Amino acid sequence: MAGTCGMEQGEHPESIDAAYWSGYDAKVYKIKNVTYIVSRHPQGKPEDSHVKTIAELINKYQ
Repeated sequence: MAGTCGMEQGEHPESIDAAYWSGYDAKVYKIKNVTYIVSRHPQGKPEDSHVKTIAELINKYQ
């Protein structure tokens, strides 16, 4: 059975880039010509640095 984004169940793509904010990371994946940015936002952590990091990655990969 196919998983999300065309990945087979149990497969994990390798990130093509990563950026760091306040001790956390945001990773970039390219799957079937679609770019995904994945970042956890722990409740109560700094939002400004998180937003800045995501915006920089969007600008880099648009």
